Amino acid sequence: MVLRDYLMVKVELEGISGAGSASVKDLMKKTRLLMAPLRAALGAPLGTEMSENALRDSIVKLYRNPDANPALYNYAKSLEVIDTAVTGGFFYSHYCLAVSVIGSSSKGTMNLDVRTLKQMCDKILFPVLDEAKTQLGNEMDEALVENKGRMVKEIDEIVERKIQDTNAKKEFN
Repeated sequence: MVLRDYLMVKVELEGISGAGSASVKDLMKKTRLLMAPLRAALGAPLGTEMSENALRDSIVKLYRNPDANPALYNYAKSLEVIDTAVTGGFFYSHYCLAVSVIGSSSKGTMNLDVRTLKQMCDKILFPVLDEAKTQLGNEMDEALVENKGRMVKEIDEIVERKIQDTNAKKEFN
């Protein structure tokens, strides 16, 4: 199929294909529902701003100590994989396909601007997981500040000693 042929078919596909289709919207809705079992297992009630904070704090505790509940930890990590597959996989791939076929400023089969697909790549399906990782990362950075760069410094010292040993052997010979 050449581009001209696709563009003729694209018009007939309007409304049933693409990232804005009913199928994709339904998939997104169902995917977001996968958070409910994690929320329930952590005992965080639905609803208020406070409950989102409590949920995030519970997830931070789970991420901080995965051995306490490995199954739940693996479930949370699986949600991250799904998030990446949908945003970085489907939407990004769909965006690249659309750009290569119809161009970045065109409208797709759902009459959406192709650039809208790019924005969909940046949306996080489970933001509370991202917030929990960020919070834990910040806490660990603060707690371990004295260790920052230690590994690289140790490697540099080892390399420097090897260079000095090599130079000393050359001078000896």
